[in-house]
Amino acid sequence: LAALLNESTDRRTRATTNAFVERILESAQRFRSAECEQSLTLAIAMLPPPQLVSDVLQPLLREVGERWHRGEFAISQERLVSTIVRRHVGLMLDTYDRNARRAPIVFATLPGERHELGLLASAMMCASRGFKTHYLGPDLPPAEIARFAREVNAAAVALSVVLQDRAADAPAQLGELVSHLPAETAVWLGGSAARDLPREQLPARCVVLADGAELEQRLEMLPA
Repeated sequence: LAALLNESTDRRTRATTNAFVERILESAQRFRSAECEQSLTLAIAMLPPPQLVSDVLQPLLREVGERWHRGEFAISQERLVSTIVRRHVGLMLDTYDRNARRAPIVFATLPGERHELGLLASAMMCASRGFKTHYLGPDLPPAEIARFAREVNAAAVALSVVLQDRAADAPAQLGELVSHLPAETAVWLGGSAARDLPREQLPARCVVLADGAELEQRLEMLPA
């Protein structure tokens, strides 16, 4: 009976999160920014940050990107959704960060990588767990990321690699980054292109995270 109840609860939860995604996509299809805002705000109010990221933000952004590539979304519709997501997730990050007391983590992307929304969502999730997040944004030189990480005594540097055509440059850039970091600073890689990086070419300290669950596991390994 307990198993059936859990299964029923899981189905209802999936239906709810899918409804948020579909509602936002439908609103964007009709260029209704206020309705997009309303649906995302409701999702933020109802869901804990990890579930918000894994069940709403990630599938939403993935579907928006796929619709744009298929020609089903105009650039303006893609920007409508991404701007709303960036604003609301940024506000959540700021709110959580005011009370952060755990180890600092630096978030950025390497040169040429402009996709940042997944990284921003991950930063917000870490901030919700009490970690001090320093969000630098996209397209930074490795030496500058390392310099900032040293200044704030970061326990980890989290990077997003999404563009396949930038992945070829990533091993060398990561090597430069690691050479400027203290030995105890971890380097975490996420994003769709990160999973395809050749592990043998990555510096030993770099770890590719498969998903948000693995990110949460890594957070538990950091010092308080």
